[in-house]
Amino acid sequence: MKELKTLRNGLALLRLLDGREASTLTDLARELQLSPSTAHRIASTLRAEGFVQQDPRTRRYLLGEGIALGRSGSELDRCLDIAPDHLASLRDSTGETVHLGQRTGRQVRFLLAVESNRQVRVASSVGRTLPVHATAAGKILLSRMSDAEIRTMLGDELEPLTDNTLRTTDALLEEMTRIRENGYAVNVSETDLGLYTVAVALTGNDGTPLCALAVSAPLARVRADPAKREPAVENRLLNALRLCAGELSAHLRRQPAGTSGRGVFRGQPRGDDPAEHRALPQ
Repeated sequence: MKELKTLRNGLALLRLLDGREASTLTDLARELQLSPSTAHRIASTLRAEGFVQQDPRTRRYLLGEGIALGRSGSELDRCLDIAPDHLASLRDSTGETVHLGQRTGRQVRFLLAVESNRQVRVASSVGRTLPVHATAAGKILLSRMSDAEIRTMLGDELEPLTDNTLRTTDALLEEMTRIRENGYAVNVSETDLGLYTVAVALTGNDGTPLCALAVSAPLARVRADPAKREPAVENRLLNALRLCAGELSAHLRRQPAGTSGRGVFRGQPRGDDPAEHRALPQ
């Protein structure tokens, strides 16, 4: 019965946040007639699973984009409407495949992709999902959470997809420190052998992470030695990625709310390749 009551309280909190401005924990606890500690526990769990967001400046809570997708004109929906031209420009400037991904709980789903025109390239994986701890897109979005929230959500052991995947949350949190300092995340053969991906976060107008923008390439085209960073090549990809993210964010700020009514799914996955991306000849 306790679990059922907790579930009801969680659903009540989501209904309360639906269609309203960001709210303080005190307001939520009062309106739901819960103790502050209970309201905080429920809100933290919902945030870890991607259902609730928290403004990093005001600490107020609002409904997560994963819940708001069905509503016309949501910020993510507007982003997806204007993103294709920006992704195509990034593809052209880097020569590599570009993805846009969203975190929902422990997974990242890839919502948009523009494939490289090169013969050997990373394939589009629109609609596929992968664990957040293994992908560049997932790690950059995780970096906006606290270490405690990450550990609560993921536990101590992580699922390995390749020999290069991080296997413990302790190792992941060490990498989170570097990601927060650098402002970007990489995936070097962590989801598929021979894959290189670099990702940055796109933030909404309130400063909360909206989604991740990533460039993916065959690893051999980026690093001669997989264990050693190639500054010239990787900085070129990163600089182009950051420029595109800035232009897309600026475009989104100019886009009036309520101008989008289309759904977020933009196409079907190609073939049976795992999501972030096997480099395939065509």
